[in-house]
Amino acid sequence: MLLRSILIDPYRKSVRPLRIGAKYPALRKVICGSIQGIRLSKNEILYVHDEGLYIPAVSFFRLNGPIISYPQPLAGYGVVLGVDDQGESRDTEVPVELIRDNVDFPDLRVRKWTSGRTYTETHPILGEVSVIEGPKPIFEVLKEGKA
Repeated sequence: MLLRSILIDPYRKSVRPLRIGAKYPALRKVICGSIQGIRLSKNEILYVHDEGLYIPAVSFFRLNGPIISYPQPLAGYGVVLGVDDQGESRDTEVPVELIRDNVDFPDLRVRKWTSGRTYTETHPILGEVSVIEGPKPIFEVLKEGKA
């Protein structure tokens, strides 16, 4: 069964409809690696490459619009799919134009990574807990680009 989805392609700087298989291997093939889901709404998920930031010469996109936004640039391809109440994939209900209007394609690279850190804080139920923050990317903008 093929589902209606939306492909965000930062290499071609395009956003277009895509018919995709409902199972994990089909999604992984389009993303070109392991996948991570980012919930856009109760019924829509954006899938991206889980380790895209570590890929040399990767292209980026940003959800940087008035309706849909995400705080960090995303590396590699993105696929928007619908999801039902049981977590199963289904056709997206988001219009391609909505995604297109909320995506841009900055020319970025990861300049360096911050150091991770560990600290303690007081949790209202658990008491004192250790918090481990992993390293975070620091981006360098080379030039801006819009779909």
